[in-house]
Amino acid sequence: MLIKEVILENFMSYEYARIPLKPGVNVICGPNGSGKSSTLIGISVVLGQSYTERSRKLSGLIQWGKDTASVSLVFDNSRRGRRRRPVPQYNTDDLRLTRGLRKDGNYWFEINYRYASKSEVRKLLSNFGIDPDNLLIIMHQNMVEQFSVVSPQDKLKMMEEAVGFKEYRENILDARKKLSGILSEKEALSKLLESAEQTLTYWKEQYERYQRKEELKSRRTLLSEELAWAEVLKQEKVVSDWEKRIESREEELARLDSETRESQAQVESLSKRLQGYRTELRGLWEDLAKIEGERGRTELGISMSKEEASRISNQIASLRRETQEWEDQFTLFRENIHSLSITGPVDSWLSSLDDVRESLTTNWLSYLTEREKSEKDSLSVLQPTLRDLEEDLAQTRSKVKQAASLTDEASNGLLDGSIRLALSKYRVEILERELSSIKSELSSALSELESLSSKAEKIGPRVQTTRSLGEIITEIQASDGYLAALSHVSADSQKMYNSNLKVYTELQSKSHLIEENRKKVLVEVEDRMSTWRSIVEELLARVNPRYQDILGTIGGTGSVRLVDSDDIEAAGVEIFIGFKGAFPVALDAYTQSGGERSVAVMAILLALQQDIKSPFRAVDEYDVHMDPRNREAVSRFLVSAVKSSKESQYLMITPGMINFADEDTHIITVQNVEGKSQVREVV
Repeated sequence: MLIKEVILENFMSYEYARIPLKPGVNVICGPNGSGKSSTLIGISVVLGQSYTERSRKLSGLIQWGKDTASVSLVFDNSRRGRRRRPVPQYNTDDLRLTRGLRKDGNYWFEINYRYASKSEVRKLLSNFGIDPDNLLIIMHQNMVEQFSVVSPQDKLKMMEEAVGFKEYRENILDARKKLSGILSEKEALSKLLESAEQTLTYWKEQYERYQRKEELKSRRTLLSEELAWAEVLKQEKVVSDWEKRIESREEELARLDSETRESQAQVESLSKRLQGYRTELRGLWEDLAKIEGERGRTELGISMSKEEASRISNQIASLRRETQEWEDQFTLFRENIHSLSITGPVDSWLSSLDDVRESLTTNWLSYLTEREKSEKDSLSVLQPTLRDLEEDLAQTRSKVKQAASLTDEASNGLLDGSIRLALSKYRVEILERELSSIKSELSSALSELESLSSKAEKIGPRVQTTRSLGEIITEIQASDGYLAALSHVSADSQKMYNSNLKVYTELQSKSHLIEENRKKVLVEVEDRMSTWRSIVEELLARVNPRYQDILGTIGGTGSVRLVDSDDIEAAGVEIFIGFKGAFPVALDAYTQSGGERSVAVMAILLALQQDIKSPFRAVDEYDVHMDPRNREAVSRFLVSAVKSSKESQYLMITPGMINFADEDTHIITVQNVEGKSQVREVV
């Protein structure tokens, strides 16, 4: 026996009632409205059944006009043989669990008159093996009807709870929850990994940029050294070039000195020769002038003689023409005179005149002839002389030309030599100035080289390079540009990269571990599903023939089947039932009548009796839709099933007539007298 007594005070229609219960079957009967169901509601309130607390406002259960109410259950906590008490921490045979209610909405629990928390109550009930939330353990009004129409999934859950298989489902759900948690953790970890990878990628890039920055800084240092020594090398080349230029200029200066001395000697020699040529040429020019003068005078004499001889010859010819003309005129005149017959001394005068003319003409002609001869004689003398003078002149001119040519040659040679000498002296002067300037530049270059070498030695050891300063400076500028672009890259990037790499590695390790756990939990889920499926199938294998036997006694047939067993959430129990030879169909709210549904549900409950682990069970108005025959058959099956289990206590509430009073049952009647429920034991 579990519950020895139910005590109701100011609870619903009960002012005060004590309802004793016995082992086995307890039947509470009475007309509708008498308060039968209030008894089961009171038991449910004390047990803290969630269904009752959700469906009712507990303060509404307090009797009208009262401020408080209470319901107490007296449990049997006595030892059973050598076994210990069900609740060993309470060393008493009777253990009283009370639930107090107040109008203001305050509710509380008491265990043996001491305040207790709900968790303590749950633990207490667990020790007694009671699960108040299992709807197949305590079925209120209409719950039989409700069970027939709930989903196959809910039917299976209720059956599992009733037979104590809830743990298997919970194990699966726990495993699936664990798997879900692992999957959620994996998903979260994947996001973390993704985020960590992005962060790691960022810091890796930053670290690589930091490494690049450090490489550039190292390279920049090397470039500074290379630039410094490149400047030294360049300056050394400058110094070498200056030294080579000095050497070249000194060699050139020595050569020019030699050339200058040679030119000086040549100029002096040519000057002496030119002096001799000029002296000789002056003598020749003097001789030539004399010959030219003599030739001129001779030519003048010849010209004058020729002119004079020509003039005389012309005078002689003119004289002869004039004489001839005179003679012709005179003859004509004489003839004219004679024609005129002029006599006297005219002829004489004319003869005298002619004689005088002839005498004058002859004398003048003789004179002119003598003069012409004299001039021709002079010409015959002067012309050979002129030829001799021409020969002397030609020879002298040839000598002058030769002497002039030698003089010009010597003069040109002297000029060229003087120019060369002047140029040599000028070039020597230029070279000496240039050499002085180069030596000054060399001194500055050596000073600059010393400064650059000192600076380079401070920067770093000597570096040999074949690159130009421009190439090095270009690379330095590029490096400086890169370094400027990387200036914001912190040295902490290495630390951050290593830190994030460690985090990422740890997350990866954790991810691998989670994946291993996922596989393990997945195997665990499958194993638990297999175990659950096996025990449920075994349960239904036991329940199904019992169910069929019970239906067979009342002319029915049916079966119980497990559906969708591969998914714990979708898995359910389908109840099939058929009467009067009809093919069994699934139990639902539309196909069967209310009585048929009640019979089917009670048949299932009776078939489960041997497997239900709860020591206390209750059902309210299980037979409300049954005909008398089915009510009697189901009732007898119920009594028979309870008797087979010595530890079970069953509370049946019915408004119908009791037709099995001869059985070993405890019958309690409830009546409502003037609005108050009263209880009386019958058997």
